[in-house]
Parts: sequence; C-alpha cells; structure tokens
Amino acid sequence: MYDVDGDFGKVRFAKPPLPHWSVQMMFSYTALGWHCCNELYRIQREAGRHGYLLLITLKGEGRMRLEEREYVLTEGSVAVLPQHRAHSYCTAPGKLWEFYWAHPCGEAALRLLDEIVERCGVLAEHGAESCAESAEELMRIAEEKAAGYQWAISAGTGMLLHRVGLALQQQGAKEGSGFAEQVAAYMERRHDQPLPLQEVAAAFYVSESHLIRRFRAEMGMTPHEYLLRYRIEQAKKLLQYTNLTAAHIARQTGFGSPSHFVSSFRRICGVSPGVWRQKPDTESYVQ
Repeated sequence: MYDVDGDFGKVRFAKPPLPHWSVQMMFSYTALGWHCCNELYRIQREAGRHGYLLLITLKGEGRMRLEEREYVLTEGSVAVLPQHRAHSYCTAPGKLWEFYWAHPCGEAALRLLDEIVERCGVLAEHGAESCAESAEELMRIAEEKAAGYQWAISAGTGMLLHRVGLALQQQGAKEGSGFAEQVAAYMERRHDQPLPLQEVAAAFYVSESHLIRRFRAEMGMTPHEYLLRYRIEQAKKLLQYTNLTAAHIARQTGFGSPSHFVSSFRRICGVSPGVWRQKPDTESYVQ
C-alpha cells in the first residue's frame, strides 16, 4: 500500500495501530484514506482477498467492476466491494475522481457488512456526504491518537458503517419493484439454458435467500416457479406452432431432460405435452 502522492494524484492516508484484541472485537479499520486521482489510477485484485472495501465518491467519477459487472461511481455515491470477490476500480477515462476509501475490520464490522450487502446490495447513488464526515473524523482521531482513541475509532467506524447501510437501504427502497422485474428479465433471456439459483443471485450480487425473499414479495412466487412457468409458456408455443418432438422442445426451453419437461408440464398444465398439442385452445391449463 502506498502512502504518498504519485503520478496518479494526491493521497491522504491513515492506518491506526490498534491492539489485536480491539481489532478482533470492536469496529475498526486496517486502513483508510482520501484520494484525488486522474485516469492513471487503477487497482485490481483477484478473488480470495480478505476484507471489505468502502468507496465514497465526493467529486468526479470512478468505475468499479465486481466479477463480470461494472458500476459507475458518480458524485455522491457509496459503494461496498464484498470480501473474497475478484474486483477492480479506477478513475473514469478523462476524469478526476475524489473519494474516501476504507478497509473495515473486526468481527462486528464484517458481520454487519455481510448483512448490509445481503439485504441491500453494493451501490447507492446518494449518501456520500454523511459517510465522508465519518471518514474524515476517523482520520483525525487516528492522527491525534488521544487517550482512549481506540474506543473513539470503534464508535466512529460503527457510525460510518451504519451510514453506509442506511444509504444502501434507501437505494433499495427507491428502486422498489424494479429489482424483481430485472431478475425476471434476466431469467427470461436465459430460459433456454441451465440456470441455477446461485448464478442468478450472483448476477445481482445478493444471496440466494435475499433473492427469493425480494422476488416473492414483489412477484408472489419464487424465482424457480417463475422460471418454470415461463419455460412452460415457451414450450406451449413450440408445441402449437412447430412439429418439434418433446425431447427437442425440452432442450430449447432449458429443461434438463425430456422426462423432467413432461412431468413439469403435466404438473403445471394438468395434461401431458402430447395431449395439450392436440387441443391447445382448451381452457385449463396453467394452474
């Protein structure tokens, strides 16, 4: 880790020497700083790195990539890079990027961030102002190191994390029903291939349990049930308008095998695909 200015821009840096027990048990951070960088600034890390990273954008624009998804970090935004995930971040081309960053640590901090990311995602468009206040205060405390500063750092880091959580929660509330609609569209585009729930959750950077909970609340069914019904509807079109066999239709609509397709079709529609093909206009059918 560098702690001086470079060709990429200006740096302020704080790394408080805390006792081992306080790092483990209290809210804390291993490093925290302020940067104002040009487009030469770029950081890339492979999967497996321990610890979270907070990015609080004050001015300009940054770019953040988390595995295969890219985010634009605009003025006022707050972002969380989860631990153990491959990621990179940099200044946007032709821009300057002024931001605070922090690596929180301690069991309490990591558990809280796990919950924040699972429930609220990784990026909020607003909230940087209050988070920046907390970051600046933490840098002051680390520099002065007054008596009892470890407790002040714990309290200040806790405040920073709570402000990050609030920003992300408010972003989720602002997005409203758009989340489930985006998930549904993602599944529809990939309905013709195997699509495990883990893959869908990873695409939206939420846990499987969080995905199911939010999707069910907005759609009235689980992602699995939605995808199954969508596949059945696509299969019905192929049954009605083509001469494809059941095995061929099963492959085109993402079912793992013809037997799985037939059993699923019968469960949803009440009849086999062959019977439905003979009378496709019969009222019945998706239950």
